[in-house]
Amino acid sequence: MKKPLGAIIAAVKRGSLAERAGLEKNDQVLSINGEQLRDYIDYRYFIADESLDLKLLKANGAEARVQISKEIDEDPGLRFTEDVFDAVKTCRCQCQFCFVAQLPAGLRPSLYLRDDDYRLSFLHGNFITLSNFTEADFRRILQQRLSPLWISVHATEAGLRNKLMGAKLPDILGQLQRLTAGGIEIHAQVVVCPGVNDGPQLEKTARDLVALHPGLASLGLVPVGITHVMQQKSRLQPMSAAPARRIIDQVKAWQQEFLARFGSRLVWAADEMYLIARRNIPQAEEYEDFYQRANGIGEARLFLDEIESEAFRRTLSKIAAQAPSSKLRVIFGTGAGASGLVARLAERCNELGIEARVVVAINRLLGPTVTSAGLIAGADWLTAFNGVPKADLAILPRQALNHEGRFLDNISRREFAKKLGMRVGFARGPNEAAKIVARSTLSVARN
Repeated sequence: MKKPLGAIIAAVKRGSLAERAGLEKNDQVLSINGEQLRDYIDYRYFIADESLDLKLLKANGAEARVQISKEIDEDPGLRFTEDVFDAVKTCRCQCQFCFVAQLPAGLRPSLYLRDDDYRLSFLHGNFITLSNFTEADFRRILQQRLSPLWISVHATEAGLRNKLMGAKLPDILGQLQRLTAGGIEIHAQVVVCPGVNDGPQLEKTARDLVALHPGLASLGLVPVGITHVMQQKSRLQPMSAAPARRIIDQVKAWQQEFLARFGSRLVWAADEMYLIARRNIPQAEEYEDFYQRANGIGEARLFLDEIESEAFRRTLSKIAAQAPSSKLRVIFGTGAGASGLVARLAERCNELGIEARVVVAINRLLGPTVTSAGLIAGADWLTAFNGVPKADLAILPRQALNHEGRFLDNISRREFAKKLGMRVGFARGPNEAAKIVARSTLSVARN
């Protein structure tokens, strides 16, 4: 018998309407007011009513109905295990640079899911290709105003885009024009492959997309990531300093033009591009609203600004004043790409009275050209620390872990700390790192 489609409850807020109505963890919400739920978007849409009739499949297998009366804006108090309650839409492309296809076996199972679902784009900012769009998808997006969406374009010239993405695809500009004409805001990205979709092709792509403004709110240019496995199979080459510099110069010229014409720079290069090119990171105001921060655009500037912030200085100065007679010893772990930024963090800590040094992890799992901290396996972090004198605290980038606290190779943070043999913290930036240092200082002082 086919299992009913439903939203599995992960948690019920204490004291909420849902708890008072008897809903429990692992119950499934099958429908609300007779409407079946496809995803969290449907759930939010249907709970706007003041009177809710919920059809449930209880954790014990029994069906039940529950009535809830509420204010229009009142939240019943439910959280679900997933945001998509039916099947996640997957990518039908075979991109030359697809990172999922480059992954070795034995990693976290979720890493092998090639999601390409507009609902996850709307809810979480996941980039999608529009390769699997149906007429029903268009109608729903336009009707429910599911905006903004985050779109992977890579090239607007049809032949080149098909070649890059390994499939015969719909006209991307036609799709984007339809969405933007319907009031949907678009944030686009191009994975730049040297010698393939850069130069004149990148010029065409950028100008085609900018022509959609104000529907296009931002365009991010990110360098292709090539693992050692893909280097053996493909002619694609990783980004190097010379093409990265050319792209940055191209972006700077566009930004000056578009700022004058539209009041926004519209196009930004990824932080990694500046690090590869050994160019200074632009100032914060040049990133405007940091539209593509989650795509690695502007994060480095925020990191550098936090190091020089009053909050960071005040926290570490207070720690140094209250610390034991011997300085607290801290090791910052980083990937090779951000090592210069983290070296500056350690330098600032030393200036403010905290003994800090840097350990750089080399990506042996995917190859040394893959330097992002989020793509470094737990085993490679442990190798980097091998033979390094112990410290009071090691701080690694929080991006190295998933939401369950596991590294790329499924090692848990608890298992990692046990193998490392020292206290470990995970921070997204300098201010969070300073707070972890503060807590560790108190712990050292008590002991």
